[in-house]
Amino acid sequence: MAVYLSTALRTGMLNSTGMAEAFNEGVIDVYSGPQPANADAAPTGTKLLRVTNASAAYVLGVAATQTLTSNGSDVSNADTVTVNGKVYTFKTTMTGAEGEVHIGGTAATSGLNLVRAVNNSGGTAVTDYQIGQAHGNAVASGPTANVITFTSRTTGTGGNTLTLAKSAATLTAGAATFSGGVDASGLGFDTAAGGVLAKAAGEVWSGIGLAAGTMGWARFKGNATDADGVSTTLARMDGSVANSGADFLAANVAVTVGAPSTIDTFTFTLPAT
Repeated sequence: MAVYLSTALRTGMLNSTGMAEAFNEGVIDVYSGPQPANADAAPTGTKLLRVTNASAAYVLGVAATQTLTSNGSDVSNADTVTVNGKVYTFKTTMTGAEGEVHIGGTAATSGLNLVRAVNNSGGTAVTDYQIGQAHGNAVASGPTANVITFTSRTTGTGGNTLTLAKSAATLTAGAATFSGGVDASGLGFDTAAGGVLAKAAGEVWSGIGLAAGTMGWARFKGNATDADGVSTTLARMDGSVANSGADFLAANVAVTVGAPSTIDTFTFTLPAT
C-alpha cells in the first residue's frame, strides 16, 4: 500500500505547516490488517498498540490563556491594553498610528475591535483598528459576557510566560501572565536534511501491546484530539508496517498483549520530482 496523507495535512503543507510541525509530539497507532482507502477515513482492523517515546504516557499539549474582563462601561480615549509587549491604544478618533483600536461607543463594540486588532481579522481595517499584522504570540476571542480571552498560538508551558497588562480602569486582567499551558508528550524528529525527515535518533518509538496480532498498517497522528472517526481537519499519515519494504519498519511485527513493541525506523522523503 502507499503512504496516504490526510486532507488537513496536505492543505497545511501547501500553506504554512510543515510535516515536522504537523506531527511533532504526535503518536502512532498500529493496527492489524490492510490500511483504509485514505487517511481521512476511520481506522480499519484492530488497534494493537500505541507508539510513543519510550512507551511513555501520551499527553496532549494545551495552550496557555488569560482573560480581560470589562465592567460593562466603555473604555476611554488613550486607554491601552498590552499583550506580551504589543500595545493596543483605544482612540475616539483614529489617527492612523500603528496599534490603534477604535472606541465603538459600547464596551462590547470596543472589546470586539480589540479582538479584531489582535487577530488582524474581521471588521473594517483602518476604521476599526490600525494594525500591520496579527499578534505573533496570541489570538483573541470574544467578548463573551464582557470577557475577552487571549490564547497562546502554540501549546506548551512556554505560553505561560506571555504577559497581559492594561491601563483602562474599566478593564481587569485575570493576571499579569498567561497560565494553563501544558507541554505535549509524544514523538519527535531530527532536523530534516536532504529532503528527508526522520525519527529523533535519541528516541525509542515503542508501545505496549493492547491486543494480540500482526502489525499491518499504522497511522501517524498530530498532537491533537483525534476520536478516530472520519475527518478532513486532522493531520494524519497512514502507511504499511513490516520488517522490510514498508513505510514503517518493525523488527518484530507480532504484537503480544502487555509486551513492548517498537517502530525501529521512520523516514519521510519529499521527492524532488
